[in-house]
Amino acid sequence: MQAMLSDKYGHVLIIEPGLGYRLEQERYSLITNYSVLRPEITKPYIVSGDDRFERAAEQLEKCGNNFSIVEAFRILKSVKQEGLWATRVSFVYSVRENKVYYVLNNDFKHILKYQFEKDHNRSSISKKKIKEQER
Repeated sequence: MQAMLSDKYGHVLIIEPGLGYRLEQERYSLITNYSVLRPEITKPYIVSGDDRFERAAEQLEKCGNNFSIVEAFRILKSVKQEGLWATRVSFVYSVRENKVYYVLNNDFKHILKYQFEKDHNRSSISKKKIKEQER
């Protein structure tokens, strides 16, 4: 189990209970089903051919500075899992917009968003379906 927390300043905290944490402030951050802090301990449990983390990282490197929400979901869609262990949720956080975009159950035709309020210490949910053509 792991968690990734981000803030509006681009700081990212990756937490893996019992293993530790890592604080990042990079162009992008990734996590996957296995440990990113100590991959050697989860290596025996990785299914043959599961190179989703590496493929996503490679695609992100190729994006350069021309990276968008649409591009992020294109990458996530290209590395999604299906079947019994299907990807249940895919998240993209936009630091610039202070907004989380997400897809449930690999339904990449329906991108939802969570808008953090900018003027309050609390947040409000704005679940609006976003069409890829609109972005």
